[in-house]
Amino acid sequence: MAYRQQPRKTYRQVQQGPMPARASNPEVQEQVDSMLQSLGARVMESLRYGGSQLGQLDDRVQGFAQDQYLRIADASGDRLGGIPRDLAFLTGEIVHRPRQYFEKDASGHLTREGQMGLAASRALQAGGLTAAGAGLANLTGRMVDSFGGPADEQGPGELYI
Repeated sequence: MAYRQQPRKTYRQVQQGPMPARASNPEVQEQVDSMLQSLGARVMESLRYGGSQLGQLDDRVQGFAQDQYLRIADASGDRLGGIPRDLAFLTGEIVHRPRQYFEKDASGHLTREGQMGLAASRALQAGGLTAAGAGLANLTGRMVDSFGGPADEQGPGELYI
């Protein structure tokens, strides 16, 4: 296939940048602008709803995790004294802190510090899950290596299964 050079006119159009799409009729342009504005508002509303749903899911997950830490703290506190109980409670508070406890501004939105704290808390959780998964994969690999030796093979005179 032979290479064909683009015409100079096309090159100049690209070089100048995209031309704004404007209708020749002002009423038509007004309708187009109105439709685009309405579409943008609907998209933003959908994104806010999706973010709200993710936030509610996050609240449920963090609440469940905190309940589990408190259950451990209560069970160990009776037998081992106050230090394990305090450690479990502190870990649950730091790692699984609910969204409403991060710093907010007057309008109720998270401040930059609050957003960073929330992101750090959730990143710590993700790192913990990743480390747990890596440890489990390593353990599984060790177990696989321990099986399949001569003791697991058929001996002479045994029938194949």
